[in-house]
Amino acid sequence: MKMKFPLLVGLASLAALVGVQAQSAVTDPVGYITVNVEGQGSTTLNTFSAIAPTLVGKTEFAGAITAITATTISVGGAPFTASQFAAGAFWVEITSGGVTKEGAWTNISGNGTNSIGTADSLVPFAAVGSTIKVRKHVTVADFFGATNTAGLRTGADPGLSDTVTFVEPGSAPVTVFHNGTNWVDGDTFESANNKPIEPGQGLLVTRTLASDKAFVFTGYVQTGQTMSAVRTGANVIP
Repeated sequence: MKMKFPLLVGLASLAALVGVQAQSAVTDPVGYITVNVEGQGSTTLNTFSAIAPTLVGKTEFAGAITAITATTISVGGAPFTASQFAAGAFWVEITSGGVTKEGAWTNISGNGTNSIGTADSLVPFAAVGSTIKVRKHVTVADFFGATNTAGLRTGADPGLSDTVTFVEPGSAPVTVFHNGTNWVDGDTFESANNKPIEPGQGLLVTRTLASDKAFVFTGYVQTGQTMSAVRTGANVIP
């Protein structure tokens, strides 16, 4: 279940860990964040840092809904190329409707020339006339760099590397690391370059060296609100 609902509890923000600076007042302001990963220092145990992209991908489409069902959103005209939005790689958010509706989002499961398939129903949050935006998910390679421009420690297996862990309550954590060539899954060793970091998804980075590491991520500043869910169990939420 990827649809996000309004938070009814206060959250400790990761904003203290990253500095966000918008550059220009346009529809999608471009910005950058400096992300800090703490080193072990004088301790003998691995140290982890809670981080997140906080910036998003650019808007691929913005418009109004002309029809909506539990699995499909339609828009006017024919603004899309069929299969333009790969399943799971893009997301659609509701950008109108006030505090109880704006910011609801779900993954896109596919598209036609004027329709978007939705992984979860957005009917409770939208109607004909509601506005939407479509964006591509930030991926592991986007955030840390396909060639590890973030500068985390690389190695042949997770025990020799700095690791990035996705915590999803109700599911087993997924850990990825850079092997010097690609980001790979720590269990399967399959490529994780294109693994999405979804809105509301925080990451735990385990640093295996004594030194701190900082890197810069450039993206787009998301205006308006985004809904996030707090589920039973450990949550890492930006």
